[in-house]
Amino acid sequence: MNPVKEVVKLKARKHKAAGKKTPKKMINALIAICVIAVIAALVLAPSINLFGGNPENGGQNQQNQSGVQIVSITINNKAYSTTAVSLSVGDLIKWTNQESLRHFVQIVGVTASPALQNGQSWNYTFSTAGVYQFRDMDWPYMKGTVTVS
Repeated sequence: MNPVKEVVKLKARKHKAAGKKTPKKMINALIAICVIAVIAALVLAPSINLFGGNPENGGQNQQNQSGVQIVSITINNKAYSTTAVSLSVGDLIKWTNQESLRHFVQIVGVTASPALQNGQSWNYTFSTAGVYQFRDMDWPYMKGTVTVS
């Protein structure tokens, strides 16, 4: 579903119901406004750090009172918010599913999450230094790397 087309269709229906024809200029203006808004969002989004933390680690690092770093990775549109994370031994990653599809996060050769439904999270604390691969068990192209030192 294309939101631009839906807006244009809605405006056209309102005009038609009122017995008016939708002017081409109005349609073109609506499309232009939507295109400009999308381009502006795409250009500005990488420069706005809404969540604080380190953008290289998904932009959502936190530290709890004991000094453990917590990196939040979101799952949305069949993708991880970040695919390369660097941590220290004892730090953890929190994966949160933000889409309607279920996901299983697997840390290859180590463990796997239960099924994560929309809104559910799963944490894993890395207790040994090394390089770990994580992936989604249902969507094999969804993968990333965690480097623990």
